[in-house]
Amino acid sequence: MARNKTSKMTVSFEAMDIIKNMAGDIAQEENRSISSVIEEIVLNGLLPYPSSVKWLILDCLYDDDGINKVLSSIYMMYGTGYNLDDMPGNMRPLAEYGLQQASISQTTIDDTDTSSIQYVCTQMRALINILQDVAAKAQDHDPIQSVTYQTDVKWATEITNELEKTPKFSKLSNFYQFLLNNWEVVADISITYRLLSMLVSMDRWDNNAHARLTLLTIIRRVTLS
Repeated sequence: MARNKTSKMTVSFEAMDIIKNMAGDIAQEENRSISSVIEEIVLNGLLPYPSSVKWLILDCLYDDDGINKVLSSIYMMYGTGYNLDDMPGNMRPLAEYGLQQASISQTTIDDTDTSSIQYVCTQMRALINILQDVAAKAQDHDPIQSVTYQTDVKWATEITNELEKTPKFSKLSNFYQFLLNNWEVVADISITYRLLSMLVSMDRWDNNAHARLTLLTIIRRVTLS
């Protein structure tokens, strides 16, 4: 059986005596090493997330495209209902994060990636149809809101057609913006999260310390709320 690889790291603690004593008590009680106890406590402090999110962070975050992998997987799990009770309830802050990153990166879409492009177009047209129905129902009781919906339907149709016909001129940030403009309509629709998952996987974001910490802060906020 292969053993887990371990590495050494020298750290200094101001409260070394109390840490060593308390961790030592736990180690003795649970028949473990002090180092394994301290490692568990540190990881639990750094990763106070649901188990389904925690393993993603541990497994993917520090890959070259780790931020995209983590967020795309969270969206996909949410969209498919996987372990839903273990997932965040308010996903808007994560969609706002996606818009921010997409606006910064302005990734040029690979026009040879036809399967991803068609997938986005299909999901968008499904959401456009839903928003058209909502706009029609709102005409009688809220005509101003109905016009707003209709305007977004027209814009969404334009950016979807552009993605399909001339993807190199398309901006992924537009699709995030469409979803956020109509979040009260699309927030509870699984198509939304499957679409977001694909948008994230098509994008290329900088995986730097600031971007990682910002994402982790948002995940922590929405999962603990």
